[in-house]
Amino acid sequence: ALASLITLWLFYYLVRRQTGSVLLATLSTALLAANCYWILHGRQCRYYALSCFCFVLLLLAYARWRRGERYGAILFVLADWCFFQVDYGSVLPISLVLYAYTLLTEPQRRRETFYTGTVFAASIAPFFFYYEMNSRLAVRAMPLNELFWSHFFNLNQYILPMLVLLPAIALFRGVRTRLQTEERRLVGVSLWLV
Repeated sequence: ALASLITLWLFYYLVRRQTGSVLLATLSTALLAANCYWILHGRQCRYYALSCFCFVLLLLAYARWRRGERYGAILFVLADWCFFQVDYGSVLPISLVLYAYTLLTEPQRRRETFYTGTVFAASIAPFFFYYEMNSRLAVRAMPLNELFWSHFFNLNQYILPMLVLLPAIALFRGVRTRLQTEERRLVGVSLWLV
């Protein structure tokens, strides 16, 4: 529960830092805090709250790294590593999206991104074997297209309704030219993470 409360504060800080808008940060945090699934998962004594906490830390470190601030790459790898220790099932696709997005949107920083990703991969490699992740591969119980629609249903039903996501994508496409570069990157990578 404490991790959930701290996550709300960090989320407010992230949105405020990235957009410079108190109103947007307040509304975003209020919407998150009022989300029934957030409340349900935040009060459970499971990994959900820590996973959300690490995710927001990772986004904060990612933004710092992308701005080129001091120790940004080190903090990003450290946050990525901590997230891996809490929820390795979520951090790997999220990290892949963040690294790929950086490679695609900032070609001048490819070498730095490659080195940062290599350090992260090297730091989790021993744990890949320690957690016996190679033997944890799940056998698909249904064809891939049915699995996709099953995950789509769960995403729509329990995480982020498509009636919210699709208009958000359309709105982003319409206003992206008016956004500053850093805001555009944050919104773009957030949509890709979903």
